[in-house]
Amino acid sequence: MSAGFAPREVFDQILEWAVIPTFDLVFKYGEEGYVMVKRTIAPYKNVWAFPGLRMYKGETIDQTLGRIAEQELGIRPELSHKVLIGQYVGKF
Repeated sequence: MSAGFAPREVFDQILEWAVIPTFDLVFKYGEEGYVMVKRTIAPYKNVWAFPGLRMYKGETIDQTLGRIAEQELGIRPELSHKVLIGQYVGKF
């Protein structure tokens, strides 16, 4: 079986029955600001939010954070000083 994405109908079942690990990035911008993006995918399309995506199978946390930063912001951040803030369970 090759690496890739599950067919849509399989992924819909995964969403129904499993918890999907996702990560949001919080980057400080200046003295009082934070970097936000306008989401382009459901369920919060066109809503301002912290950049974030799901973790892929086989990725480490650092790989996931780096991929999110690159895909959402076009940057490769230094992750050696990252702080994991908390765990929150939501439904999407």
